[in-house]
Formats: sequence, structure tokens, C-alpha cells
Amino acid sequence: MSYQTIEIERDARGVATLWLARADKHNALNAAMMADLTDAARIPR
Repeated sequence: MSYQTIEIERDARGVATLWLARADKHNALNAAMMADLTDAARIPR
């Protein structure tokens, strides 16, 4: 899945790595990032 404010990658073991992608705003949380994080947490394991 594609997100606007985060990047997520899952390795072969199923371990997910998540990066915040708002460096220009010092990775401050906003409504879009909160929505992306919430959605990413719901990805089936």
C-alpha cells in the first residue's frame, strides 16, 4: 500500500520497518500522518 507521509517495508521474516516521511516538517504529526499510521497498523500480519 502507498502512503503520503510514511514509508513501510516488510522483510522476508515479516518484520516491518516504518519511516516517517515529513522531514521538511521535522516529522511533525498531522491528520494525514495519523491516518497513514492508523492504516499501516491494520495491515494483516
